[in-house]
Amino acid sequence: MGVLDTIKVRQESFPQRKIYQKFYQRYEELNSKGSKIFFDDHVKQGSDFLQLSKECVSESWPEKTDKMLLWGKTKVFMTLEGQYMLEDIRREKM
Repeated sequence: MGVLDTIKVRQESFPQRKIYQKFYQRYEELNSKGSKIFFDDHVKQGSDFLQLSKECVSESWPEKTDKMLLWGKTKVFMTLEGQYMLEDIRREKM
């Protein structure tokens, strides 16, 4: 993410930031394909956590907008509303 992108993120108030591996670890239950493999096995295999994280969100939250969630080079940026929505979806699936 470049300097201008960082400024945009800060201006648009995306206070929740997680690296992709931590994001996927938290929301892996939302990914029907990836949840068949244990998280530690993904780490050992060197899985692409950006792709896995995007699959989690696209499967469980198709109406997501860029106003709630942005994908950076190493982190996902979320508004508080976006995080609450994901947590609600996660709670429903558990």
